[in-house]
Amino acid sequence: MSHGYKSNSLSWKSSDHYLWSVEEILGRGATAVVHKAVRKDNGEGCAVKVFHDRVTFHHSSVPRRELDIVTSLNHKNVIRIFGIDVDSSGIHVLGMEYCRAGSVFTQLDKPENAFGFPEEEFLRVLSDIAHGMHYLKQNGIIHRDIKPGNIMKFIDDDGR
Repeated sequence: MSHGYKSNSLSWKSSDHYLWSVEEILGRGATAVVHKAVRKDNGEGCAVKVFHDRVTFHHSSVPRRELDIVTSLNHKNVIRIFGIDVDSSGIHVLGMEYCRAGSVFTQLDKPENAFGFPEEEFLRVLSDIAHGMHYLKQNGIIHRDIKPGNIMKFIDDDGR
């Protein structure tokens, strides 16, 4: 199974279920760093959210709470969470769906989007966000950090 990783000088980390390069960073936040990864069970690409030491060791309920909330969710506008692991140094790692198009923030940073998305795409993104948020609300969940960097753009097989 090819997962697109080359054997070179990259630094690798792993847990029981995931393998990732520490250099392939998809995003950074207050509680974690997200890396492009691969699932060991099937070789599929995914993302891993590697929680900072202080979160793992001082606020260990944060990853577990996030996992408990989102593993039960099933909606096309909400990122799928595969599970939680611990790496060799005891750091919590959350495996999740990989969105190859990146975040809305990275999309808006492209020169062709300097003045925002084209109207049709903007309306589609807005509709998808609204549907995802409605689903979360129906399930008693409030996402308290909605921002372009936390809204991922997923490209369906049909290119949408």
